[in-house]
Amino acid sequence: MPYLVAGQRVPREIWLKVAAPVLAAASAWLLVFTVGTLLRRAWSRYCVIGLFVTVIGFSIVDWSRQWIDSALAVRALAQAAGLGMVAYWYFFRKRNVVAYYQSLVRR
Repeated sequence: MPYLVAGQRVPREIWLKVAAPVLAAASAWLLVFTVGTLLRRAWSRYCVIGLFVTVIGFSIVDWSRQWIDSALAVRALAQAAGLGMVAYWYFFRKRNVVAYYQSLVRR
């Protein structure tokens, strides 16, 4: 099974340096979000934003260490920023979702 970063084959060592930490961090954020959602905790929505901030951070660090090229870094930044803005709108601006999370705080 080939190791891929953004659809490009890379050696295992590069994959372990670049993709594995991002995957582990994203999995951790999503696990905490899932637990928070199942327990009906208002703080769970912040985990989704944390996920996108983490991806942006990893992209900047990986690019600054020259582990990924500029095009891949820009692509990762643009995707994470765009999806992060959509997630922000959904969890913090959409009226029915905001009302749901506010009802959790009042309990």
